[in-house]
Amino acid sequence: MKRILAAVLGLITALLFCACQPTPEKAVVVQKDSERLLEDAQKDTANSPETSADVSLQEQYAIPETYQFEAQGADGLLNIHVDAQVVVPGTSAMPIYRVKKAQFSQGVVTALFGTLCGDAEMYVRSWERTKEQIQEEILQIKKGISEENQQFLDNGGLSGSEENIAMLEKQLKTAPETIVEERADGILREISEVQPVPDPGIEAGAEEPEETPPPETITYLGLDAYERYEEGINGTGRSINVQNRDNLAVIFYTDFRNPGGGVNFSSSGTVAILDDTDIDAEIQSEIGLAPSEAEQMVQELLDKTGSEMVVDSIYLQDDEQKGSYDGIVRPAEQYAYKVYCVRTVDGLPCSYVAGGSEPADGDMMAPYWMYESLHCQVNSEGIFDILWMCPLEIIETVNEDAQLKPFSEIQEIFEKMMGIKYEPQAEYGGSEYDFEINRVTLSLHRVVEQDSNETGLLVPAWNFYGKLLMNASGEEYEKFEKLGESFMTINAIDGSIIDTQKGY
Repeated sequence: MKRILAAVLGLITALLFCACQPTPEKAVVVQKDSERLLEDAQKDTANSPETSADVSLQEQYAIPETYQFEAQGADGLLNIHVDAQVVVPGTSAMPIYRVKKAQFSQGVVTALFGTLCGDAEMYVRSWERTKEQIQEEILQIKKGISEENQQFLDNGGLSGSEENIAMLEKQLKTAPETIVEERADGILREISEVQPVPDPGIEAGAEEPEETPPPETITYLGLDAYERYEEGINGTGRSINVQNRDNLAVIFYTDFRNPGGGVNFSSSGTVAILDDTDIDAEIQSEIGLAPSEAEQMVQELLDKTGSEMVVDSIYLQDDEQKGSYDGIVRPAEQYAYKVYCVRTVDGLPCSYVAGGSEPADGDMMAPYWMYESLHCQVNSEGIFDILWMCPLEIIETVNEDAQLKPFSEIQEIFEKMMGIKYEPQAEYGGSEYDFEINRVTLSLHRVVEQDSNETGLLVPAWNFYGKLLMNASGEEYEKFEKLGESFMTINAIDGSIIDTQKGY
């Protein structure tokens, strides 16, 4: 379990360190201008009687319920097919809010802990191991060297095994015979963690430093608790981990009692689901749950915890192995639903976005600001996996009713910019890009503020979600809608293209 958490956190940490102007003639997004954007958002209410509070957004901006479009480009390499539902908040206004990074409050953690863990006997996880556990690990490593992996070892595999054994034998000398673990009650506590010393890299010919700097110890408020369950992975039933780090707050939850707990499902969905008929009846029967029932299950959890989150979209997942990493190829054996959720502010949904935005001041050593994301994995046995990261805190309302562009103008921008953005990519690689856009949403989208890494703005924006089928070098690759991924994000106020990686 510790290795699983470390791997996920390591991936997120790697991401952490790794525009708003009129539509340009090429896919270049220029530097943001927050002041100009806020000026453009001001409504002339004296001369705009149509902005009355009883007039819906659909009426004000002539927004259709569906949108269809077909186009080709790059000598047939680029194909764009749009047959989409247009999802609009049922309100009469789209505000602008100022936001900042937040951490998970004790109230949120208590509600989640109580709802997910109930009356289960949860224990504070101690990563200290007994002599017996360490001896068993040493035995397993030696067994791997001597029996199971001899051919791999002959080819240079299992490097470092002897070093691991030496390290474990050193730990064995001071390891306790038994460990008495403390019951967990969902209360956050101070957690100390030793950070590994980064490799400074030694230039050719340079002398290595005489002393290695000591590792840094960081502390944060968090929770790491588990349920003892002999039939689960590593004797674990339910497991919840909360980490309120300075630059990254995250909650992990997994239920290893569930058959789906610990299964290596695809990281994104294989089918985007708009209604129950999008799933093959045989697969739906195998899961034992309709997509709408999975959505309801997740929404009930969100409502019980008072999270101010709502279900945004849902996908089918499977555990098919294509041999990308380990050479193992096999068909899908298990299926589940992946349900993505978004924050609401005064009842208005935020957009789902993958990854994070670069530092506003251009300092690439500064951490990325990850977009808030929450997803749940569900089967007929219940919710078995949750990942929630980077919550937002609303500081203030900047504009209660922003002036938006009519949908007809947004439509023109999308149809023009899809070619400008993707034709060069198709032509450069000689690859076919086939887009299928099935969902268009108007929601609140986080952009960074000028010269600030601490605050951002939630602004109205249009996102165009769907699927990309790319055919390169005679081989077919499918890229379905991922965690918050949109193939085009357009600022609803000024029509500019928002680069989600830059954050404006």
